Amino acid sequence: MENQVRMAKFSKALSIVLGIIILGAVAAVIYAITVPAPEDAFTEFYLLGPGGKAADYPVELKVDREAEITLVIVNREHEAMSYRVEIMVDGITRSELGPVLLEHDGMFEHVVNFTPENHAGEQTVEFLLYNQRQSDIYDTLYLLVKAKE
Repeated sequence: MENQVRMAKFSKALSIVLGIIILGAVAAVIYAITVPAPEDAFTEFYLLGPGGKAADYPVELKVDREAEITLVIVNREHEAMSYRVEIMVDGITRSELGPVLLEHDGMFEHVVNFTPENHAGEQTVEFLLYNQRQSDIYDTLYLLVKAKE
């Protein structure tokens, strides 16, 4: 008889603990559904070739012929941001854009023209993105261009 009483108490305690666990799990699921996870803060920085597509970038250019690409910055930082872009050819700064002030989800598109500097060989065209929060380069894009006569 004493064993049956202990088993009944144990069974009742176990039922209460399992009920609390189930309620906690249901509360956790409801919380996860109703409270969205915070989004990451980042900046989109990319180049578009002719026709506004991420393809057909100018890679072979005749000397003294101008190439054209579109540089795009999209602010996903959840606050207004100021950006600056430095354009370098073979490590030498050729031009600079900015400051560009963008609100959250704001987009900046700018057509960039450049001309091969050397008459032979490959040249690296770099696009260095800076933002107001840091003095170091935030992001870098490279385009390898071969000049031909």
